[in-house]
Amino acid sequence: MMTRKLANFAAGNLPTNAWAALPEHFSKDLLNFKSELSATKKSVDALQLELTPFQKSSFYPDFRERAGERIKSCCA
Repeated sequence: MMTRKLANFAAGNLPTNAWAALPEHFSKDLLNFKSELSATKKSVDALQLELTPFQKSSFYPDFRERAGERIKSCCA
């Protein structure tokens, strides 16, 4: 534990509880961060991805036949 009694930047007296207040301050920040992170993860996990099936007509005419074959082989 540090025993400094004067602040370097202002040469003023430090409150006696200054060093004790630092861990408390940062642990609050850490708890808030973890809470926000957990809530964000839950909202991402709750998202559902909706896929629109491909149609042969979605492709250029030159590729429609091959696309139709691929669609049948992967999505059947």
